[in-house]
Amino acid sequence: IPTRNTSATTTVKISKDAPDAPILYTAEDSMRFDIKNNQLYLYGGAKVTQQTINLTADFIIIDWANNVVTAEGTKDSLGRTTGRPEFKDGEDGFTSRKMQYNFNTKKGKVFDAITQENDLFIHGENSKILQDAHYDSKDSSYHDVIYNEDCVFTTCNHEHPHFGIRAKRLKMIPDKIAVVGRSNIELGGVPTPLMLPFGFFPLKQGERTGLIFPRDFEYQPEWGFGLREVGWYFPINDNWDTKVTGDIYFAGTWGLRVNSNYKYRYRNSGNFTLAYSNRVVEQADASILPERSISFRWSHAQDGSAHPTRRFSASVNVQTNGFQSRNYNDAESVLSNSLSSNINFSKTFPGKPFTFSANINHSQNTRSNEVRFTLPTLNFNMNRIYPFKKKNRTGQEKWYEKITLKYDATAQNRFTTTDTTLFTRETLESAQYGVRHTASSDVSFKVFKYINVSPGISYEEVWYGNEISRDWDPTVTVDTTELFNPDGSSAGFETDTTSFGQLVDNRINGFSRYYQFNASVTANTTLYATKLWDKGWLRGLRHVMRPTVSMVFTPDYTNPSFGWFKEAISPETPLNTEADTMIYSIFEGGIYGSPSRGGQQMLLTYGINNNFEAKYFSKRDSTEKKIKLMETIRINGNYNFVADSLNFSPVNLAATSRLFKGLTTLNISASWDPYAEDEDGRRVNEFYWETDRKPLRFDNAQLRTNTGLTIKQIRGFFKKNEDDLREEEEELFREDQLGDFNTDRDSRQAQSDLILGNNGPGGRRNNQPAAVRIDLL
Repeated sequence: IPTRNTSATTTVKISKDAPDAPILYTAEDSMRFDIKNNQLYLYGGAKVTQQTINLTADFIIIDWANNVVTAEGTKDSLGRTTGRPEFKDGEDGFTSRKMQYNFNTKKGKVFDAITQENDLFIHGENSKILQDAHYDSKDSSYHDVIYNEDCVFTTCNHEHPHFGIRAKRLKMIPDKIAVVGRSNIELGGVPTPLMLPFGFFPLKQGERTGLIFPRDFEYQPEWGFGLREVGWYFPINDNWDTKVTGDIYFAGTWGLRVNSNYKYRYRNSGNFTLAYSNRVVEQADASILPERSISFRWSHAQDGSAHPTRRFSASVNVQTNGFQSRNYNDAESVLSNSLSSNINFSKTFPGKPFTFSANINHSQNTRSNEVRFTLPTLNFNMNRIYPFKKKNRTGQEKWYEKITLKYDATAQNRFTTTDTTLFTRETLESAQYGVRHTASSDVSFKVFKYINVSPGISYEEVWYGNEISRDWDPTVTVDTTELFNPDGSSAGFETDTTSFGQLVDNRINGFSRYYQFNASVTANTTLYATKLWDKGWLRGLRHVMRPTVSMVFTPDYTNPSFGWFKEAISPETPLNTEADTMIYSIFEGGIYGSPSRGGQQMLLTYGINNNFEAKYFSKRDSTEKKIKLMETIRINGNYNFVADSLNFSPVNLAATSRLFKGLTTLNISASWDPYAEDEDGRRVNEFYWETDRKPLRFDNAQLRTNTGLTIKQIRGFFKKNEDDLREEEEELFREDQLGDFNTDRDSRQAQSDLILGNNGPGGRRNNQPAAVRIDLL
């Protein structure tokens, strides 16, 4: 049977009044169709979409006959409006109380609309939308136009703005410009006399020159109503921008602020702010007192890849006359009373041992008004070098090749003042400045294979630009008080002498210097004593001793030949007696101090550091574990060869141990004196052996404990399961806390073993006592 292909064509007629594109709609709650009136009702989370247009609201009516959509919010049980209409056309949009939009004519009518353009909010009571009504020849595109009647534009994001500019008419092209006619500034809904005949406000995205709306308006009893931070923005170039803002108050108070930001890619970035404030305050006697203050802030950061050897950073915050607390009311500004600044520059020299840095520091207390500046502090450092080491050495290293040399230089200029006298001549004249040089050299070598010897010398020299001369001013200070009789008549005068004179420091300008040096030599070694057992719970004991002996020499800088210490009359001298004298340094008050007053010293110091460790057998896992019995026991003292008496110092002991699995630290200190004492408990130049036939006299002892507990440690005391106990034990006896008892003798260099006992050189034999070994390193 033959077949035949057939096709049918269906023709659908579209009304000439139909929209250009399909209209899509949804509703979260429900929909209701009114066939008679050609209307569709959408309830709860309703949404209508056509191409780039999106409209959402709690209640929407679509009129198919007229291609008009009406949207508005609904009221909840408390009478509050929810689900207000939100209209968006691409990136542009607004919210409103109620709106209507015609899909054919592209026109809409909006009631109580709120439009946001960047940081600008525009509130319009009645608005009209004309879609694609403006053609821009620059970008060859059409733009929407919005007409507002009786509108307010502001930067306040509240539903009812606290401040703004109210205009009767406004024409706005989104992302382009807003044009207003006659308008005036409004505060809290109250119009002010500040009028604008017309205005242009750019709405373009990105950096554009334009008006900066005030951050807020406020009321202060002493200043009145005012606007804060209203001004103008200037984008200088791709790297810099600046904004100039001001504060204006109706009572005459005003302020000006300049803020700039900069950023250079791969180089640096930062910002700075300079602000001036003139606060007018009315006094109790109705007089006007201006309070002027200045603030300067600067922040600068260098990019990590900007330069391999130079670094520069800055963080500056300087204020005068309490700028922050006078101009801002937040808690941080009012309660914060400390300011600080730092400017740092550093330079390294690749391949050389030198570094250089310069720093400027500032600290300020806004309550006491004290300001301290250190500008600048210069540091030049030479790392430790070996000047006699051969670059192409053959054979063993010589002892003199280990000689080291180190040098540092520091210069500093510092002054202290108040923020109200910061830029006065007196402040600059009171500056303290100086330069300090320090150099040191040392070397380390071995004698008799086991003793480390380290001679060293250090030198310090300080330069100042002035010195002081302390003179006695004999002027007598007398206070006179007039006395009165009960009837008010004068009864004479009473005098009281408050001062019979005073010391006066006179600054003598000119170059001056002092120097200090000391020489020392130190010898030390390490002794090990070990005893081991094969059986039993205790498997080993070890005692480590590190004796040290040093000889130190320091000159007497109070010697008159140096000229650095002088005599002056003591202000505590009693009346009608011969004047007492006091010793003072001509460098007192210098930023690097003054020479030592300790006198000449040639000290022989000695000390022994000890620690004790034990090894025990754990039945839990059949392994040997280690524990520290005493962390350290230090014994030290000295002998002064040049002292005229009491050459020996007391013998001091300090010991530290940890108890209860490390929770408690036990510190013990004690002192014994080789000299006797008199009836008043003072040391006398007579040995204790001569009076009591004992080498040392017990002087004092102290015992201190320190315990710290954490939640984890407290829980550990109450957990008895196997895993927790094992974890605590492993934490207590970690292997890395103790040295190895079984060090192979052949693996050590320059080591001597002294075997005590009946064991041969081959080591311990089974079931026999272990040897005691003393290792000299």
